[in-house]
Amino acid sequence: MISLDIYRSRHRKIREHLEKRGVEAVLITSAANIAYVTGFHGLSPHEREAVAMVTHRDVFLFLPAMYQEQGNRINTVRDGIVTCLVDQERDGLLTMFRSRVPESAALIFEEDNLSVAEYRLLSSYKEHRWKPAGRLFSSMRMKKDAGERKILKDVVARTDAVFTGLVAYLAKEGYEGKTECDIVELLRKLGRDQELTTFSFDPIVAAGTGSSEPHYRTGLTKLEAGMPLLIDFGFTKNGYHSDLTRTIFLGTTTPEFRKHYRVVLECNKRAIQSCRAGGISAGELHSRAVDFFAKEGLSEYFIHGLGHGVGLEIHEEPFFRKTRPVLLESGMAVTIEPGIYFPGKYGIRIEDFVLLTDTGAEVLSHSSNKELIEIP
Repeated sequence: MISLDIYRSRHRKIREHLEKRGVEAVLITSAANIAYVTGFHGLSPHEREAVAMVTHRDVFLFLPAMYQEQGNRINTVRDGIVTCLVDQERDGLLTMFRSRVPESAALIFEEDNLSVAEYRLLSSYKEHRWKPAGRLFSSMRMKKDAGERKILKDVVARTDAVFTGLVAYLAKEGYEGKTECDIVELLRKLGRDQELTTFSFDPIVAAGTGSSEPHYRTGLTKLEAGMPLLIDFGFTKNGYHSDLTRTIFLGTTTPEFRKHYRVVLECNKRAIQSCRAGGISAGELHSRAVDFFAKEGLSEYFIHGLGHGVGLEIHEEPFFRKTRPVLLESGMAVTIEPGIYFPGKYGIRIEDFVLLTDTGAEVLSHSSNKELIEIP
């Protein structure tokens, strides 16, 4: 659980920003940022389940009546540093701010989190002046504070244990006749054993040629000897996510697959070694991975970013793509996940969860030594 002092610190930083921008308040609509500021987590983050607002004096959480119980249980509300206000329906959430700020107030809003209809609604209140919030929250959330780091270390360690348990189960019980969906159910059961009840996203379990699709949709393909098995999954705990990918082989692998696996693993290790605060940008680290694969004659098969930030969202800043100039900083929690994909044949991805520190990169995911696992 995030401490109240950490929430107070976040509120102070937001108010400093309000002062600097010369505005009365910020209206917060994204589920992740609402959780970051108030501690409230809804059930469907892609729906408008809550709205929050920070002013120079108060922090408000606007909820529909269906969430009143949950809202009243939040430690920030119980302690009085967040005021929870309830409307009967969701439709009124976006207008509840009006009675809490002066009529002529200037406010900032999350311009990348409103529909056109919602923006038109806010703009229709001519008495208020609206300005975009820009990177206020993404900048704050990129660097994880002590409470966040503790939660992330815990959920990643438990996710590691799930993968280790899965490999042990397949080695002991066998995999013949099982489907990709059966593996998802095994992950779910092993997660419950680790007190993890919710996936961060629909797990990718890709057997055989399905592994050549980076975002493969798990199906009913049966596992057989001679197949690679790419597994990409994560769990949520206290609102924070883990993310882990491993590629194993069912039966005895081929020399070609083993060679390509070694290349991906080497790229993974080099990227982690170069992942240092202050000395390199996310875009530069991605470009180094592209250059590495180019020297191996494989750059055309590396078709996604090198990694991304993880926290209250499974994909958040910083993003490791060539156009991203964000400098890496101590406190960032990121994935490093190089992969190569041969259409119609197979794909290989190795993803680790990394926390940047003042001295380098602390790898939080330790499941196996990352050498190729073959399950007879």
